[in-house]
Amino acid sequence: MRYFSAARPLRPLAGLIALAIAATAAPTLAQRYESDAIESRLSNKGVIARRYAKTGQGDGAEFKEYIEKYFFPAMTQTTPEGLADLEKMQGDLFKSFLTGVPAATQRYMHEQALDFSTRVVANRKYHPSVRYNALLMLGRLNDKYPAGGEDPTPAAKGTDLLCSLTSASISSPRTPNYLLVGALLGLERHANYYQQLPRPQQAKLMRTLYDVLTVEKLEGEFTPEVREWIFTRTASAIASMKTPGPQGVFVKGLAKRVGDDTLSLEARATILRELAEMEAEAGQDYGAAIAKAAIELASDIGEEEAEIAEKFDDMQLQAGVGFVGARGKMSRRVTVTPENGPQLYREGILALFNDLQKGVAAAADISPEDQKPALTAINEAIKNVVNKTADKGTIDLDVTEAIKQMASTAQEATVQPLANAE
Repeated sequence: MRYFSAARPLRPLAGLIALAIAATAAPTLAQRYESDAIESRLSNKGVIARRYAKTGQGDGAEFKEYIEKYFFPAMTQTTPEGLADLEKMQGDLFKSFLTGVPAATQRYMHEQALDFSTRVVANRKYHPSVRYNALLMLGRLNDKYPAGGEDPTPAAKGTDLLCSLTSASISSPRTPNYLLVGALLGLERHANYYQQLPRPQQAKLMRTLYDVLTVEKLEGEFTPEVREWIFTRTASAIASMKTPGPQGVFVKGLAKRVGDDTLSLEARATILRELAEMEAEAGQDYGAAIAKAAIELASDIGEEEAEIAEKFDDMQLQAGVGFVGARGKMSRRVTVTPENGPQLYREGILALFNDLQKGVAAAADISPEDQKPALTAINEAIKNVVNKTADKGTIDLDVTEAIKQMASTAQEATVQPLANAE
């Protein structure tokens, strides 16, 4: 599990979405959301429809009646049972009706799904869970579905709408937060197959992701956890395109967000880690910005973790004279029991320093020559922390000593430019 906040792990995505949708629906509990008309008499035709989709054998008119008058309308129903079935029905769409089916059936189902998802996402009359499900569907649709191991081509219309929704979500507090979450999930998938998209959609995708990564303020009421999720997933989506961006804009945007001290240290390290996937080159003007951000982040992490390490060492000394509990920042790194005394929680340390090491190493590779020695020294110090933390044969006091040494190395790197200037 990866850690994003100072005190607790980031909630699973399902939990974040539930919170976002609940926050949107809460003020309007009395509102009566609308549903599409559904012909319940067709509910028992599912097996026949799936057989027709796979083989093309049977009554085509009956198949289309089931799809248009029952299958898609069922994904707009607001009963507890209907909302609970949304994920299952979306899975059924792709498994039974869009994968491994004749070309004509696939084209028909794709157009039906595209029309349904774009219509539902754009209409506030539908329940937030219904709209969110349609948004996830939109992100999964392809203009070309894979066969024989080839990559899919995400739906260009889907890219356009996802980009528009994302842009609206970061600039208007009126746009429900869950739409940004769902749109980013779709854009992340489209970014994974970036090269398959038409050039206009490639440009829109790059511009939209850059805008999210560098936005000065997210409009709307986002919890700290959701805000961090948005920036870390955006950085991940950008990194999947394997490019520093035109004139290095993605690397520069990454440097800006890595330096955002309103984010947790874990989130900033996760964002810096994505630099390793961007295929950035040395000798470019963006190298200095990301190098500076990496050094400052290493210093910030070193300072906080060294403070915890010092207190842990003190706790070890006090353990023999009585039970001492871990409080505040200590509680995320230290567990204390009367039987075993204080012990380091190493998983959190490893997650943080592994991310930091990957990012610092990538920054060192493209940094200006005058910053390479500092980044190289920091990288070696971080590796030492990682190795000692991962080694079960190393005692906790050796781990805390490595952390304090890393903090000292990072601190020296941040003050050296000032000394050189003098």
